[in-house]
Amino acid sequence: MLGERTLALLILIVAAYFRLWRLDELPPGFHHDIGVNGLDVMDVLAGARPVFFERNFGREAFFIYLQAALVGAVGFRPMVFNFAGVAMSMLSVALTYRLFRDWFSASVALTGASLYGFSFWAVDIGRLGLRGSSVPAFMLLTILLLARLLRRRSGIGVAIATGIVLGASLYTYLAARLLPVLIAAAVVLAPTRARAAWRSLVVAAIAAAVVFLPLGQYFFEHRAELTRRAFDVSIANPNPDIEGTRNTATESLLNTLGMFTVRGDENVRHNVPARPVFTGPWALLFYGGLIVAAWSAPRAWRYRIALTWLALLLVPSALSHESPSMFRTFGAAPIAHLFPVLAIDAIARSWRRGSHVVWGVAAIGILIFAAETHRLYFDEWPRRSDIDLAFDGNLPRLARFVESRGEPILYLSVDRRPPVQVLSPRARDGRWYREESFAVPMARDASGDSLYVSGPGAALPDAAPMMLPGLRDLAPSIGPDGKPDFRAYVWTEADRRAFARDFVAIDAPMGNDFRLVGHRTRRLDAARLDVALLWQPLAPSGPYDLFVHARRGDGSGLGQADRLVWPIDGGPPRDDVLVTRQILEATGTDVAVLEIGVVKRDPLDRARLIGGPIGDVARIMIPP
Repeated sequence: MLGERTLALLILIVAAYFRLWRLDELPPGFHHDIGVNGLDVMDVLAGARPVFFERNFGREAFFIYLQAALVGAVGFRPMVFNFAGVAMSMLSVALTYRLFRDWFSASVALTGASLYGFSFWAVDIGRLGLRGSSVPAFMLLTILLLARLLRRRSGIGVAIATGIVLGASLYTYLAARLLPVLIAAAVVLAPTRARAAWRSLVVAAIAAAVVFLPLGQYFFEHRAELTRRAFDVSIANPNPDIEGTRNTATESLLNTLGMFTVRGDENVRHNVPARPVFTGPWALLFYGGLIVAAWSAPRAWRYRIALTWLALLLVPSALSHESPSMFRTFGAAPIAHLFPVLAIDAIARSWRRGSHVVWGVAAIGILIFAAETHRLYFDEWPRRSDIDLAFDGNLPRLARFVESRGEPILYLSVDRRPPVQVLSPRARDGRWYREESFAVPMARDASGDSLYVSGPGAALPDAAPMMLPGLRDLAPSIGPDGKPDFRAYVWTEADRRAFARDFVAIDAPMGNDFRLVGHRTRRLDAARLDVALLWQPLAPSGPYDLFVHARRGDGSGLGQADRLVWPIDGGPPRDDVLVTRQILEATGTDVAVLEIGVVKRDPLDRARLIGGPIGDVARIMIPP
């Protein structure tokens, strides 16, 4: 018969297998949010030491510093970023066993740790290189230390450690801000013990305040950052910045409550879409465990804190859109997996003569549970058609392509930039602009050929071939879904210079945003006029509507064309111009003048124009 320590070690080994096997390929790609972490890691390795990182709606610092340490030792690879999540996930499995063992029997601790450690929820989030994966470890360790304080089993050292871990937890993720609330509730729920340990609790509170002080000072000086991301996804926000479903308050609450046994997270990055946390017998045992905990709560503090923990850590999902969110509620994952085990424990205690049979059946159930997780994560989930795109699987391939090319001039029309910038040093020196922009940048005086790369859904594949004569389309990379990963084109220096010579110079400033510096007009036939323009960006902010109106000599309109344009907004400065080309239909041969100008578009509603033309409208006379 294997001993408790041996079984605990086996659980950790199996949990490590679940988190490390095929980590270089699952999750696939290099997700945008992890790429943003990568940019911050680059700053840290260059000497920056912020307590809060402001990119991507603002992120707490702990996990990024952990990733920086790993990248500094191993290098910039997607797997290295994800390994930070693995490390925190493994720590949480070990602490789950330790806390449950502190509260209950060895059977409960071993079964609870294995159920949590082998769950799809914990395996999936634990393999992501995102800061939310660090919350359970801090929750578990803080509660474990607090429980020992309240039992007066330790001295000042544990009180200080409790405060340090509590304060440090606030540097992990938004949901960890609920941990001080949970600690306060835990103290209130154990009044007799709290009075006896009040000195240690005061020391812990002081230590937590000292650790939190730098972050607290930052939030005092940057108050908007404290709630910015929480409000962005909150059900109180009528215009949330989300990719999933908008919910009413009632829907968010009901969806969150139903995630355990009815319908789970629909985000494929966090779950097999819509699969609940518990299915089959485990769902029934989960409800049975809730009943056991509620029945036992008046007599035992550990049940009160378990129920409070579960309820409190569901709040981030219950108050946000895209619910249920298994990522935002990940702090509740360890304690959620305790409840089915409490039901098993109640059955075993009520049938004392057959308790070994009960725990034996539970062990078999854990093996089946683990096998199901293995099938789902390593077989079914990776074969989904949407999984590669969900994790930006095309971006590492795009980055490798850019690194393999030698053209000295590089333009990238890619919105999800950070993964490419992290993985491709050359891409950091490229010039970047928005995918939806229908203007194509062109180097004015630089030497060498130009490489244009875009996301598969960008405007570049439609715009560039019609605007840049001689442009060569490179064979695109094809993703697992059978569609192009990205598009790429080469424009030779000779073709670029020949193209530039066709333009008539003009100097028409339009406010502080653009200057029209060149135009070329050609009649294609009796009904159509081809208009190409060169725009020099001055201090643009975008988005813009660059328009051309064709008029007769008497001022009456003949036709118009508009382009949605964003300026170049990333990369080293260079003397670039933007090329636009419009075909004005049904203008006939009596067009006498072109009116050319710039109007701002609403960033939130591109179809809406803001105000009138910026600066003066340029007028170009068209000969008969």
